[in-house]
Amino acid sequence: MGNAMRRPPPPVALQPSLLKHFLIISIALTSCLAIFASGENAEVIQDTIKERQAKNRALAADKQNGKVRVVGGMVIAKGTNIDQGGGGEPSGTFTDANSSGGSQYSPPPAPAQPAYAGPDDPSLFGPDGKRLKPGQKPKGPPKLSETDIEKILAASRERSGVAAAE
Repeated sequence: MGNAMRRPPPPVALQPSLLKHFLIISIALTSCLAIFASGENAEVIQDTIKERQAKNRALAADKQNGKVRVVGGMVIAKGTNIDQGGGGEPSGTFTDANSSGGSQYSPPPAPAQPAYAGPDDPSLFGPDGKRLKPGQKPKGPPKLSETDIEKILAASRERSGVAAAE
């Protein structure tokens, strides 16, 4: 057991001096790239900051003069009615705040029924319970005569107890 010798390490594909040169060159190139890139970004950032400050100053002046209205941090076009109550469905027309001409947008009407009706959709069956053919419309409710209407009203009064009170 004492005669076991340590194996020699396998040969390295790259010599240590080549690795040092590669390290120095990569660090130098990275630092040069960082120097040039940071200079360009600083100028762009400064320009963006100046543009925002000018826009904010103009907005503050317009707000002070009453030319624009700001609600919740958003600029509202002149003439726009805002319901500040709470939620609900939007109604009427909306003014586009970005246009100077005051273009109007009116939301489209809601569809009367969904675009796809499933196989159990009641609108696919007639009043008799039979399935309608494609394109066939169901018949409307039956036409009632005056005597039928009077009978229905009398039965309703009787169920609700109004007939006994009279």
